[in-house]
Amino acid sequence: MFPSSKEAELWSVLLNVRTDNESSPDINEYRPLVGLKNYFIRNQRLTFYNLARMEYRIQDFDGAEDKEFFRFRDRLGTEFALTEKANQPGAWYGIADVEVFYRTDRDISDLARLRGGLGWVIGHYVRAELIYHMQFTRTAGESFEWTDNIWRLNFKVARQHGLLQRLDFDH
Repeated sequence: MFPSSKEAELWSVLLNVRTDNESSPDINEYRPLVGLKNYFIRNQRLTFYNLARMEYRIQDFDGAEDKEFFRFRDRLGTEFALTEKANQPGAWYGIADVEVFYRTDRDISDLARLRGGLGWVIGHYVRAELIYHMQFTRTAGESFEWTDNIWRLNFKVARQHGLLQRLDFDH
């Protein structure tokens, strides 16, 4: 992540995902991305934002044709305090958002997600989040269909005091 202000942050990430498949070719994928996170509301108890990202996906299939394409992701979301003491150890917060994906190689929005979750501030350096994604997919000319249920357990770990508080809420 690059420098930020109270209104926006510029993001840059390089992901590598390796999938070891039993009955189809293994996949080694690289996803360099850049993004912009705009804040509409950002205070001690509520964050309302838009996170737009452009990914360049490079998929290396063992024994099959490789794929490269751009994918645009746009997430509109909120994080909100559920307890009186927001952003302090022991505090709970909620997460809700909607995200759409657009693939440039297919000229289609082929994926959408609704997400909800619960976060817990373990300490100034650690947070835990349990998140549920309701995923919808479609092919060209078709409507979105509910296809996947995704559960994630995230641990956010900071090396500096105040880093997590600055990323989630105005501190």
